[in-house]
Amino acid sequence: MTKLRVGYVPSERKENGIIGLSTVANNLTITRFSEFSSRLGFINNRQESKLIKEGIEKFRIKATSEDLCFSLSGGNQQKIVLTKWIMKNLDILILDNPTRGIDIGAKEEIYTFIREAANKNLAIILITDDLLELIGLSNRIVIMKDGNISLIVDADKRRKPTEQELVRDMV
Repeated sequence: MTKLRVGYVPSERKENGIIGLSTVANNLTITRFSEFSSRLGFINNRQESKLIKEGIEKFRIKATSEDLCFSLSGGNQQKIVLTKWIMKNLDILILDNPTRGIDIGAKEEIYTFIREAANKNLAIILITDDLLELIGLSNRIVIMKDGNISLIVDADKRRKPTEQELVRDMV
């Protein structure tokens, strides 16, 4: 998907988003490996280290580059999954329940990262079962029934739909 400049943050980060027995460094750089390795497989360690340091600092990941991902909190694991895609030069990022199973502090940080990425013209497709998250993060909401689009709702800053309005249109 990266050749198409599309990234995907899966709903099950432990099974599909991180390599748990690998380091934070490896997980952060896996989507950008070709950018700092030669055709012969030699790695530009300085460039790789800079990328890792930048990701850990910018996205406030509470871990070292050598920590194994399985040992981190759910919030830090999710930040790693999000960071590896946001730091890549993408056109579209698909987020499938990006804050499922994480604490409120990590949720707020992730919301901030998502908004910042969207403000930098990254198109984000948000899939979530959390209506407040959907309303808060969306500019447009697509409601689907039986596999078909039944309604498109504008949800810009000036006029956010209520939960009741959305539920009414969903059923």
